[in-house]
Order: sequence, then C-alpha cells, then structure tokens
Amino acid sequence: MVLATLNLLRNHTGDGYVTLLSADDFPLVDVSILKDFLFRLNGRNLIHFQDNRNNNVDVLKRFKFIYPVIFFRKENNFFTKVLKKIYSLYPFMINDEGMVFIKNHDINIYKGTQWFSLSSESVSLILDYLKNNPGFLKSFEGTYCPDEMFFHTLIMHLKLPLYHDKKRFNDCLRYIDWDSGPQYPKILDMTDYPLLKKSKCLFARKASDSLNRDDFIQFTKAVKNESLY
Repeated sequence: MVLATLNLLRNHTGDGYVTLLSADDFPLVDVSILKDFLFRLNGRNLIHFQDNRNNNVDVLKRFKFIYPVIFFRKENNFFTKVLKKIYSLYPFMINDEGMVFIKNHDINIYKGTQWFSLSSESVSLILDYLKNNPGFLKSFEGTYCPDEMFFHTLIMHLKLPLYHDKKRFNDCLRYIDWDSGPQYPKILDMTDYPLLKKSKCLFARKASDSLNRDDFIQFTKAVKNESLY
C-alpha cells in the first residue's frame, strides 16, 4: 500500500492538492465547494492523527515488530486467526533495522487514517526526503499496517502544516462509521443521509452498491449553500 501510494504521488504533476481515495469513496460536496475549501486551507494538509475521537492503537507495537505474512492475507480461517492471536500476544521478530533508524534520526512513530489530501508542496518535500533518506522507507518493511503510520510519521518529522479541528468528524474530513456495524467500517447507503449531511465532511466511505448517480448528486447538493468553515 505504501509503495503504491508513493508511485501515485511520484506521478502527480501540477499545483493544488493530491487526494487519496479508494473505489469505495464518494464525494459529499460538489467540485466548486471542494476547490474553495482546499484553496482556503492555504497549504495545510488534511490527514488525521489518532486522538480521543477514535480508538487508540499502540502504534509502536505495530512498528517495533516484523509481522508474519499471514497478517497480510485476506484469507482468515480459524487456523489463521489462532496464529494471528498468538503472535499478537507474543511477537518475537524485532524490527531491528527500523528501530535503529528512527533512534538515529530522532523520529517518533505516529498513526492515523490512511486517507489524505496533501498540498503539492508537501508532496514534493516528502518525495525529496525519501530520495535522500532511503532508510526511512526500508524501516517500515514488514511492519503492521504501515500505510497508517508511514505518511503520518514522515509528515510530523518534516513538520508539515496541518489542518486541525477537534470539533470535526476527523482531520482528513472523511465520514467513516466504525461504530454502527454490521460491517466495520459500515457500508453506507441512503439511510445514512442525515448523518452524512450533518458531518460536513468532504468525502465518505464505504459506499453501498445500492447507491446510484442520483443519490450521489443528492449528497453533493446537501451542503452546496453551506460553509464548511
């Protein structure tokens, strides 16, 4: 995931913002509002770091150990679940190279939501740093869910400007429901419309297959005349 995201960033051209989305994401505002909001950010980056708005995860444990390949397979039978549970409780393969790198470069590990909108200036600084410090990328090999740590750690280390508003749903302005179920995150449909409108987020995920073009138009019209600030 990290390598794929970096390849996308390296192919970015032009000014403005780079927004990472998946095929399950959909917009909650129309393009004019999105452009205006990003312009008014004045270079600040939309990326969420874990805080009291979400469950806290032991990020150092995810980085400190090398995780077996079973942790990265979609198959999740009983035997795999047992092995994952045992290793989660008693991990033993230390990420020695990574731990040495962050210690020598005075780097703290951070975690948050994978999805982001980064300014083109920030993207350039990130890619330049990685070009001059290849050990940073290598230090994350074999860690658990590195796509939720890699960019957050690098952004904090480079002291890049951040958008932050604890009154918002999160700082990446993505509506993601990890509480309601039955799926985690919840698959969103038109029954979620009131909460989506109230959230004043830019995007939402994950979209139900039942949603159609007219539904998406209704979402984007919901906040067309409302300020996101």
